[in-house]
Amino acid sequence: MNILSCVKSISILLACSCSMTGVAQIVNNSSVKQVKISGYVGTRIDDCIAHRVKAQDVDHLVEPFRHQDEKSRWQSEFWGKWIQGAIASYRYNQDPELYQIIKNAAESLMETQLPNGYIGNYAPEYQLQQWDVWGRKYTSLGLIAWYDLSGDKKALEAACKVVDHLMTQVGPGKVDIVSTGNYVGMPSSSILEPVMYLYDRTKEARYLDFAKYIVGQWETAGGPQLISKADLAISAILATFGDNLTISGLSVAFLTSRVTEAAPSQVAPNAIPPCLTLGQDILSSII
Repeated sequence: MNILSCVKSISILLACSCSMTGVAQIVNNSSVKQVKISGYVGTRIDDCIAHRVKAQDVDHLVEPFRHQDEKSRWQSEFWGKWIQGAIASYRYNQDPELYQIIKNAAESLMETQLPNGYIGNYAPEYQLQQWDVWGRKYTSLGLIAWYDLSGDKKALEAACKVVDHLMTQVGPGKVDIVSTGNYVGMPSSSILEPVMYLYDRTKEARYLDFAKYIVGQWETAGGPQLISKADLAISAILATFGDNLTISGLSVAFLTSRVTEAAPSQVAPNAIPPCLTLGQDILSSII
């Protein structure tokens, strides 16, 4: 099997898995409420849930949030990534034991929230640097996913407080989102995703306004200008970032996934065609 065939096969498998289990933040409104995969693939999924998802030491993931002393690393992304996978796993197998594990994980994390709304492990003087906002993104996504699954309003309120606190630090007249973190602010800008989820669930105008601000900053002189440069596809990105494909690849991923969330609410209505052009170029020139 050549590389392209392999990629296509894996993509089909992932697409099927996503459609069957549901995205962690999105309630399944389909008439098909549960699908059970059998055979080799089903066995591997069951093994992954039993021996990786459920076996995770959740307190190990929560522990960093109890100490605000980090300067540069990214431990704060792991809880959010794990719980989204755990919730998707629960949507697949409806395991009550797993549900309780997820519930305990969400409640343990919410206990670490500071009075100002911050959930994270960065020291105050290092907040907004390196992977701090990136970690807040995953925390917010995890809390929203738990709210969607459980209806626990405390989780939605906690996610709102995380973003509300960030909005006291970043925005017009404050620190520019594209000047925070790494890679011209693109990891930090990916918080656009939970911001849009919050707007969808609360209809609070401040979240839509913040989303528009984030997207607007992409095209400023200090921003990555990825939407306009995507019209030139890979050649423009390589010209901007040089030969560092890791940076370019991350930037492309951030752009395409975030505008998917933003475009339906007209936050970034002009972003979809360039992203499609960029995706087609990646398919033809890289894969």
